[in-house]
Order: sequence, then structure tokens, then C-alpha cells
Amino acid sequence: MQRERPLLHSIVMCDHVYRDAGSGKFYLLGTFTNMMVREFPGISPQIGFYISASHWITEQHLNIHVVKESIDVIVKMPGILVPKQEHNVKIEFGGNLPPFPIKEAGRYGIQVLAGLELIHEFPFQVNGLPGSIGG
Repeated sequence: MQRERPLLHSIVMCDHVYRDAGSGKFYLLGTFTNMMVREFPGISPQIGFYISASHWITEQHLNIHVVKESIDVIVKMPGILVPKQEHNVKIEFGGNLPPFPIKEAGRYGIQVLAGLELIHEFPFQVNGLPGSIGG
């Protein structure tokens, strides 16, 4: 019998994610879908992310990876242990990735994994600013 996978409802990239301790609300500042860098090789800016999911029916880790061309893992966030939930219960996560190396322009992605199983990859393009070096 095949195990049911968690269902991803949304993933948003932004400049910064903040969670209010009192209300539990997430605040997303400066959403974007593509990234520009000054030169190659270079360093990314901080990237915030927000994720909403459901159907987390077994206790397992939520893992976030940043990848190049869906293959080369550039950054791995420490996993977050998510307890078992009922099917219809939505869970929310947000965080800020530290800057990471960007060797070249191209297709990158933020992968969301349940344990080691890929649930979704959010692709984004990295380009050089006009007049950038090495782009």
C-alpha cells in the first residue's frame, strides 16, 4: 500500500519572513519569483520562504534544499520535525535562508522534502544585473 504524501498548498519566496510571537501570523516582506545578482560568481541575498501544507499523516522532518538545475544541492536547512497531523489540518512554516554561493546564472530551485521524499520544487531564475560581471 502506497503511503499518502503531504500536500503542499503554497510556497512563497521573499526578502524576509517574520513570525509574530503573539498572534502566530507570518509576515512576508518583498515577495519575488526570480533573483538578480551583481556578479558571477557571487553570493545570494538572504531568501525568506513561507510554506503551507497538509496531509502530514506521519511524524517526519520537513527539509528545505536550494538546488541548481534540480540536481546540485547548494544549501540544506536543518530539518524541522513535524508531528503527525490529521488530513485536513494545515501547517505553516517560514524561515530565512542565509546567503549562499551563486556560481552562474541559470535555473535554481527551492525543494521541499518530507523526510527524503521530494514534495515540490519551486523554480526560480538567477540572472545578472545589466552590466554585471561574468553574467
